[in-house]
Amino acid sequence: MYAYVATSQKPTAVQHAISCSFLDSNDLNLVIARGNRVEIYSTKDSHLTLECELPIYGIISSLTSYKLRQSQQDVLLILTERKQFCTLSYDIINKKVITLATGSLKDKIARDLDHGSRVLIDPDYRMIAMSIYEGSLKMLSINGGGGNSVGSSHSSHQLQNSFNVRLDILRYIDIQFLYGCSRPTLCILYEDNKRYKHIKTYVIDQHDRELIQGPWSQNYVDATAHKLIAVPSPISGVIVIGEKVIAYYNGSNTPSQAVVTDCTQIMSVCVVNDNNSSRFLLSDHRGYLYVLILSTSSSSSSSLLMGRSSQQAAVVGVKSIIIDRIGLANIATSLCYLGSGVLFIGSCYGDSQLVRLHAPTTAANLDKLSSASTSSANTATTMVMDGDEGNTATSSTGGVEILDTLINIGPIMDMCVIAQQQSSSSHTQNQQGVNGSGGGGRGQSKLVTCSGAYKDGSLRVISSGIGIVEQV
Repeated sequence: MYAYVATSQKPTAVQHAISCSFLDSNDLNLVIARGNRVEIYSTKDSHLTLECELPIYGIISSLTSYKLRQSQQDVLLILTERKQFCTLSYDIINKKVITLATGSLKDKIARDLDHGSRVLIDPDYRMIAMSIYEGSLKMLSINGGGGNSVGSSHSSHQLQNSFNVRLDILRYIDIQFLYGCSRPTLCILYEDNKRYKHIKTYVIDQHDRELIQGPWSQNYVDATAHKLIAVPSPISGVIVIGEKVIAYYNGSNTPSQAVVTDCTQIMSVCVVNDNNSSRFLLSDHRGYLYVLILSTSSSSSSSLLMGRSSQQAAVVGVKSIIIDRIGLANIATSLCYLGSGVLFIGSCYGDSQLVRLHAPTTAANLDKLSSASTSSANTATTMVMDGDEGNTATSSTGGVEILDTLINIGPIMDMCVIAQQQSSSSHTQNQQGVNGSGGGGRGQSKLVTCSGAYKDGSLRVISSGIGIVEQV
């Protein structure tokens, strides 16, 4: 007796989403990870067009991209739950995806992190940091000179000088690479034994293969802080996201001004535009979208904050933080800004959406909000999120326009099978199920699922058949 097992539906939940120039150096692609598959989309006429789909041997735990030296195309770096990794590039001439490097990052004696593995890329593409096991980080040098390469590699691409560094912090909450540093520098948000939260920076010493004390640290940040946002150059520094406070730090001794707000948990963030490092998009656990703007000013300084050279004459400081609510969308597990006010919302709790952000917070109008900066900089400021009278948060009257939707039937909390004659009245609902409108023949069973979570929960009627997708 034999059993035949086949997958009738590919993964639909989007765990990771990034934007990069993977297929062509002149185009921006959306790359998403769904379970064990990577999908590459182009955004044409405000719609998502699937250009390439790649099966991965393993469940994807991290997806990121970086550029090689003297190359304008991005390389994908994928890490699986079994600590296997690979780097992928696209050959424009032969029009195929090639594997540049593969390898295993397993350690024989180590304890996995409770919050899963993460891969971080230095903004200047010098170093890769992998947070996989407790108490240590695995470092990989990108195109470094000399050293042992990791796994099998393409002749033109090497991940070299792999080594482990020990952390004197066990319970770290979030970790990011800092921008504008002469050497790769990590910023870590952690919790001590007394449940107080602090920030430390570390410089990666590639020669001695260790972490050395960084240029600055900050003790006793907000007790609800749970996420770091590395601010791109020329502002640099880091934004600390808490349930009650949003704060900016860059190593100055100026104390932050804590303001209590409505409790909300920010789940996903993204930079609005790489050419303007002062704008960010946020999404909370209720599905609300916010825009965060750093109001900046330039001042003459010769300090060595953030590890910059003392010859730098102008230092961009942050005066205040402005945050505005845009509108309501599905709960996001990843955000990816694609330009011209278009945002991709990847979700594990409901359908993923391609949306356009309307006034007053479109990309053009955001420039007006971030241009009013005349006084000297306060390099550590905090800002209320919304709602209270007397604060500087503004009320949002804008909205979110849905351009395209990627169906997601997960997470499935319960399901049942019904016969065809029992579901004849719900024939029109089949278009909401996966695989489109297939009505099926007489007697064909259908699957009814309790899909989604929280406000994005829904009932889905799923049948096996041939779906018809309208081409716009």
